[in-house]
Amino acid sequence: MMRIFPLVPLLALALGGCASLSESECADADWEQIGYRDGAAGTSGQRIAAHAKSCAEYGFTVDEETWRAGYDRGIDSYCTPSNAVREGLSGAMYAGVCPGETGVMFERYYQAGREVQVQRQRIDSLESRRHALMDALDNADDEDTRRTLLNELRYLDATMRAEFDRLRYLEYRLGP
Repeated sequence: MMRIFPLVPLLALALGGCASLSESECADADWEQIGYRDGAAGTSGQRIAAHAKSCAEYGFTVDEETWRAGYDRGIDSYCTPSNAVREGLSGAMYAGVCPGETGVMFERYYQAGREVQVQRQRIDSLESRRHALMDALDNADDEDTRRTLLNELRYLDATMRAEFDRLRYLEYRLGP
């Protein structure tokens, strides 16, 4: 039981660090700028509730109307094709914040970027497997093992060529 106690302070720190804004941020809040920052980061429109909760703990209120004006401008800057691709390539999660047709367009570009990111990860995994096979081949003691490893390498090389072709196709679809 004694081993659990050292984790309690860490848990308390982790839970205590969930405030969206500090006391000084609440006191000096530029709600339009905070809204813009939230929108430009692609956060949910519900983020204002987290700010309200954080600031209420310090005795401050939020200016939701001003925050919303900034948030809408931030969402406009977030919901672009180039940002959608960038978000997809980075592996970031998309919270579905872009409205209407812009949201449909964003989702399409985001998915295209995401496919490239996933394909790159697949190739990285294959390259790691190839290095492991090469190391095993270097350390193989008997001819049967070497033959088996060489066959695996040939198959893996063919698979990698196909995966690189798919990557080039997916990157081509992203455009310049």
